[in-house]
Amino acid sequence: MPGPRVLSAAVIDSGQHGAVRVRNTQLHFMDQGRVFRINNNGGSGFAGTFRSYFGLTPVFCVGDGDTSLALLAPKTTDQLWISPASQAAGLNLDPAAHGSAVRAAYFSAATLLTRRAAERLDIDPDEFEISSVFRHGPSGLGRIYINDQLPNGAGFTRWVWENLDDLLGEFLDPANASSSLLRSLVSTQHQEACDQSCYRCLRGYRNRHLHALLDWRLGLDLLACLADSTYRCGLDGPYPFDPGFRERLRRLPHLGQWDRSTTTTSTAFLLPLGRPALRFAIANLLSQAGHMPSPGPGQPTGQTPRRVWPGRLGRIRLLPGGRRLAPAI
Repeated sequence: MPGPRVLSAAVIDSGQHGAVRVRNTQLHFMDQGRVFRINNNGGSGFAGTFRSYFGLTPVFCVGDGDTSLALLAPKTTDQLWISPASQAAGLNLDPAAHGSAVRAAYFSAATLLTRRAAERLDIDPDEFEISSVFRHGPSGLGRIYINDQLPNGAGFTRWVWENLDDLLGEFLDPANASSSLLRSLVSTQHQEACDQSCYRCLRGYRNRHLHALLDWRLGLDLLACLADSTYRCGLDGPYPFDPGFRERLRRLPHLGQWDRSTTTTSTAFLLPLGRPALRFAIANLLSQAGHMPSPGPGQPTGQTPRRVWPGRLGRIRLLPGGRRLAPAI
């Protein structure tokens, strides 16, 4: 499918210039950040040619031609980037890893953070823009770029920068937070009704091109990682954002086929069984320990799954040759 017609992009800072640390987060504020709105026609570009127009300087005319261009509108405004300072054992916070799962976590976390900030400031969440999510090469971790929607800034992103410590602390215990947004997010009613995202939590008209990526549990997990360097997304105990997860796993017929003897944590064997919020976990954690599942029901004998990708409600096993099996859940 073609991508969105209009994209946002930030001029990235490839280093750690001026970065400070708050909790487990590296951050840097820029009051003259450069942001671009790019219309690339869904990735196809605009084909045309340059020609004279009523005697004026040649202009680009869309139509027949071998020149392909994208439209770009620059903006200078307040901008903030945030990034994990470290990652706990068993987690992978590289947005380029494991398909789109970790990248989805960064967009979900950015959306949730700006919505909580908008709630505190009593403003429309659209006053913020999520301009970019990048992979920082030296660290291998992701960076979220947030900026004010208005040119020259309105002070909202600066407020997030000044109050990030307090904001992140709320995501460690959302059920008891002062925020009605966070309390409703982890309520039983919302957990039962919303498996990934909905218009009550993360979705909106302005971020419609991200709807397939947004997942409130992934967002909470990454924000908890930013708040606490020891948070492990349920690898070392019960998963906090889905109390019924473990009970559902007990009912899976293939769960008993896992050899748990090589796992180092009580719940590490749950990773490939795939609740969305557990997609962070390193896929190699099991494979490096020689910890791969036995053939499940319906899987041809004599063939070992080459790799396991967590899915939204289950997992897709890939056999040698790339043939896909049905989800296990």
